[in-house]
Amino acid sequence: MSKIYLAGPMTGFPNLNWDAFFRKEAELTDQRWEVVNPARLDKEAGIDPEREMGEYDYTACAYRDVMALLDCQAIYLMADWQHSKGACWERALAKHHRLRRFYEIPRAEDL
Repeated sequence: MSKIYLAGPMTGFPNLNWDAFFRKEAELTDQRWEVVNPARLDKEAGIDPEREMGEYDYTACAYRDVMALLDCQAIYLMADWQHSKGACWERALAKHHRLRRFYEIPRAEDL
């Protein structure tokens, strides 16, 4: 089973957009992927999606997420990923390391 990292917007969304992340995780799991879900990692770390994340929390989570991404063979970019600072650099890192890229909304350059 290949491992895929789930990337998308969180900041500014109700509940940090966790509902969408968990729905997509279930869908990808059904497609036989081992999913690395940053919302799940946040939840396991005790992050409260109802409170504003401080700069330290964001930096710590970003570092953790980069390390998790580098252990994957692919990245899945959810809708509106391009409006997320974190998802943009996750995509750039995935592209640099030649991970397979999948998009909820396909991009012409990647078809």
